[in-house]
Amino acid sequence: MYARLTKLEAPPDRIDDTRSYTEEQVLPQLQQTEGFKGFIVLGDRQSGDVRTLGLWESQEALRDTEDAASRVRGEVEEAVGGRVTDIERYEVFVFEVEANPKQ
Repeated sequence: MYARLTKLEAPPDRIDDTRSYTEEQVLPQLQQTEGFKGFIVLGDRQSGDVRTLGLWESQEALRDTEDAASRVRGEVEEAVGGRVTDIERYEVFVFEVEANPKQ
């Protein structure tokens, strides 16, 4: 499994907009992508820092989504007034999840 970690700086007062947009607009697009295995969004309300972690079944699936991911990042930046500051790619060595928290 492979992962793409995207770092986004959003205005702290737009953190709920960032969460909603990601859940309602980004996630459904990812779910329709071949090789998609999961998505985690982490946020800090005080700083506005957001991290998204997209999970893919293979390195090839990750590579195949690069163009679409770039487009989606631009849409997120525009929608929430944020700025993508970094994108990192990793091989996932350990993956264990117990539940899907909806909070």
